[in-house]
Amino acid sequence: MTVGLGFLGAAAFRHKLGTTPTWGTEITCRTGDLVRILSESMGGGPAYLADDTIHNSVTNASQAFRDPGDTGNETWSGTVETYLRYRGLDSLIAHAFGATSGAPTNASGTSAAYQQYFRPHNTLETIFGTLCIDRVQNVAEFDSVKVNSMTITATAGERVRISFDLIARDFSNDSTVNPNATLWSDPDTAANREYVIFEDADIYLNNGAIIASNKVYPSEFSITLNNNIVGDVTTRNAPFIDEPVRDGFAEVTGSITFPVFGTTMGASANSETLEDAMLAKTNYALQIDFVGSVITGSYSNEFKMFLPNIEFTSSEASISGPGKIGHRLNFTATNAASVINFLTERQTAFLFPLWLEVQNRQNLDVLSLT
Repeated sequence: MTVGLGFLGAAAFRHKLGTTPTWGTEITCRTGDLVRILSESMGGGPAYLADDTIHNSVTNASQAFRDPGDTGNETWSGTVETYLRYRGLDSLIAHAFGATSGAPTNASGTSAAYQQYFRPHNTLETIFGTLCIDRVQNVAEFDSVKVNSMTITATAGERVRISFDLIARDFSNDSTVNPNATLWSDPDTAANREYVIFEDADIYLNNGAIIASNKVYPSEFSITLNNNIVGDVTTRNAPFIDEPVRDGFAEVTGSITFPVFGTTMGASANSETLEDAMLAKTNYALQIDFVGSVITGSYSNEFKMFLPNIEFTSSEASISGPGKIGHRLNFTATNAASVINFLTERQTAFLFPLWLEVQNRQNLDVLSLT
């Protein structure tokens, strides 16, 4: 008997098919759907409805204890964390944003390098998929799953990490639709599989258009896209939730850390400049470029983030001892009032708080796979 060991497990995620997919109907995960994970914490179950009535004693029962209860609403949620890759997480990232550029553009003129973008969408209805977890003993299946939030974290000397907070409708601990995890496969071959690492990054900050001299040198940063979605239980799907919808504004927040307060950020500024900007309520533009290995010719793997309007919300440069005084600034990203010119961006008219542009080997729109 094979026992449940994490290294023997696997995960897969597939977008729901069609223009009007059915919430609560699972689909088959297959070739290209494998997600290489670091960890997952999916779980939940039915609420327990205790019987709090006061009752007379009966034979062999005690009035000091409750009678049997009932079950209420079922809720399922959790987090999937992994290393960011130049290709392989496109589907989950697209589900976090809600919209893509459609079919990727053939950038190189060959069947090698393709470009697409991911951008926020006002609504996320019909944007959901099926998540499967191979637990060795069985395949656990979450039939309909939406991405509530996504966080990207980069720390000097490490691979960049990405996590997805998920909300699911229902759970099966022994899937009949997805019983065979051997059907799942990585979208990239081993030779083309490439993680995003910290040293791939170039980061730019400016209170206006981004130019090459605006490069800055942090040791850590993170960005979170929070969709603020909530699933309600109604007579439509009880005891399970209806498809979650936004219950407030979507939010983009983040932080950037410099190893030494006042350290030179670029050609003409240091980290104190950003603290000054916070106090003066001066907004900045932020561009983060990750560029990996060459795909073909002059085309490389790329993962780029654009934030045209960030507002610094707090600053911490505390003395914790005799060593270096680090400097961390937190920020919120909002819509831009006007177009900001970035370096090398392909979408020149966006005002969204955040969008991504990628170049990789993905040649299909992950929100319209069949």
